[in-house]
Amino acid sequence: MKKSYLFLIAAMMMAVVTGASAQDDEKKFGIHVGLNMSNVSISGGDLGGHSPSWTLGYLGGINYDAPIAGPVYIFSAIDLVQKGFKIKDEASHHSTTLTYAPLFGQFTLHAGVKLDAGFGKIIAHAGPYVAYGFAGKATSKFTYDGETETESEDIYGEDGVYKHLDYGLGLAAGVELGSIVVQLGYDHGFANLIDNDGEDFSVKSKSLYLTVGYKF
Repeated sequence: MKKSYLFLIAAMMMAVVTGASAQDDEKKFGIHVGLNMSNVSISGGDLGGHSPSWTLGYLGGINYDAPIAGPVYIFSAIDLVQKGFKIKDEASHHSTTLTYAPLFGQFTLHAGVKLDAGFGKIIAHAGPYVAYGFAGKATSKFTYDGETETESEDIYGEDGVYKHLDYGLGLAAGVELGSIVVQLGYDHGFANLIDNDGEDFSVKSKSLYLTVGYKF
């Protein structure tokens, strides 16, 4: 009987050691690139009946997956993200398109899980992000009777109205196939991105992104 207990304890210890070793051997660092569809939610302002539309940008960065306990992980990432939006006004003989494309450095910290699925792992996580805008252009394109004029200026220049700080919450899900990771995510901003001089007018970001990454 005592030998059976000793064997059971030894088997349990081996299972714990094997699990810990497998977790230590897991690839935690990674790089990723992808496409970012972004827009804004506008409240309190009058755009003359026009609504902002989605615009396509890019993102890329580094990430680290920290195992906590079992399938629970902390997912962190530092990214370069192009966000923005577009507003278009069309009439019979002319059209005007205004495009904002700010560039942010963004830090994301999510909590979530990795679940074994036979073919790989299913990933799901959510949490906050904070971003700092430091570059980008506001472009105006005016077309009249087939002729087009384009002007652009720095979003964060002396006459710019865009604020630098953005923050919010996000969520993402995807699959991990060996060293390859594919994820689809959504970020929703809580910060007012526009310097509105005290007026009741806010512009908040939202982004839908798809990334492909490699872990090493």
